Amino acid sequence: MCGVTFVHLPLQAQNKATDLDLLVNTPPRYDLRAWKEFYKKPQKKRITFVQAINPFYWVFSGLLTGYQQVISPQMSATCIYEVSCSRFSRIAIKKYGIIKGIALTADRLSRCTKSTHKNTPGVFFTTKGKIKDLMLIDEHPHKH
Repeated sequence: MCGVTFVHLPLQAQNKATDLDLLVNTPPRYDLRAWKEFYKKPQKKRITFVQAINPFYWVFSGLLTGYQQVISPQMSATCIYEVSCSRFSRIAIKKYGIIKGIALTADRLSRCTKSTHKNTPGVFFTTKGKIKDLMLIDEHPHKH
């Protein structure tokens, strides 16, 4: 038979006073207001010579632009995210390049469901009830 030893550690339960003190005295790790400026003006990645002569780059870019101009405005009213999936895709491709940008877009599209709205913590919502996506932000709470 194995002997089991239990160690008793004196632990304090949380209370409202210590929780409020922790919230008041802890500075935020990121600025929520910076998100809006980031989405408006993403840092552009320079197009390399290979991309400039690559027909797939121009076809994909043209299809995405066409989708954004024609289809996306009609569906944006029901979008659960602050930034539409097509805008997210364009930002991801400009910031990370075509391969990683498409991978991030596929991830975003897989998360673009009504159940996402129910499973998202309240801190990630805008005042209009839209979800802020953290995938393109360098400093967000999921990165340590």
